[in-house]
Amino acid sequence: MAIEPRIGEDMQGGVSPFACIVPGFLIAVALAVGGGLILVTCLRAAPSDSYRTRIEQLPLETPVYLSEPGIYLVRLSEGVIALDHNEPRREDVINGCFIRWREALEAEGRRGSFRSDCTGTLYDLRGMTLAGGGPPMRRHPATESDGTVTVSFKTCLDPAAGNAVVPCRPI
Repeated sequence: MAIEPRIGEDMQGGVSPFACIVPGFLIAVALAVGGGLILVTCLRAAPSDSYRTRIEQLPLETPVYLSEPGIYLVRLSEGVIALDHNEPRREDVINGCFIRWREALEAEGRRGSFRSDCTGTLYDLRGMTLAGGGPPMRRHPATESDGTVTVSFKTCLDPAAGNAVVPCRPI
């Protein structure tokens, strides 16, 4: 009667070298991948709560869009303001609507306006309503010091509510 070797045994009944090499290789690969993930997590920069730039880097009266936080920086003659791109109504945010800069749109004798995706409300460079029924755009706190502007991402100020601190996304 022939005896069939079991998995991991060679024909003489001893342990095959592959029975140790394969699990050892898999353990080594798992440790390398796990260690790499830990290293990447440790080296990755923590997300910032603010943005800082030199004021002269911002063009006068032309919005600069920061996509990650969804903020428009607008340098005006009286200073820099930071407008939030989120719609103030919860249902508009759920529908994926934003307030976007439309460079070619003409309103109030000026080329370039912000426009709400959902309501069609038009806003000027200060985020104030030009046409439509929407409230003014929310703003992020912006402070200027020594030719630098710093914008906080964490909070929004609502001009329609006397600049009360409100959630930036109404969800």
